[in-house]
Amino acid sequence: MAIRTNSQKAAGRALGHIQEVKGKSWAKQYGRLWLRFPGLVLTNGLMQTVAFYESRNVPKHPEYGAFLGHMRGILEEGFGESNPLHTLSCPEYMRATRIALLAAVYYGRFCESILEVKRTDEGEER
Repeated sequence: MAIRTNSQKAAGRALGHIQEVKGKSWAKQYGRLWLRFPGLVLTNGLMQTVAFYESRNVPKHPEYGAFLGHMRGILEEGFGESNPLHTLSCPEYMRATRIALLAAVYYGRFCESILEVKRTDEGEER
């Protein structure tokens, strides 16, 4: 069995999630969430960005629920358990931010190539 790097794991997870979302009516909006995510994290922080997305998670916008579920999975895999962001120590929070930003690189690339979402797409602001 080959050892996989964190980047390989992140890329594989992202590909699976993007293929799962492809074809849904809200796939492009989901892709835009991933393309905006790194900028929001670098500007506001991981916890505030996740809280913002959680505030938008209502039944008529399933893309936010899918995004948050995938993000929880990323962080759980990185920490081996479910830890609310507000309970993390400073070094753990910094690690969570690095894990989330690493994942966002691959999600963004696959959103552009598979979902055909462009970084210049404005889309509907929600």
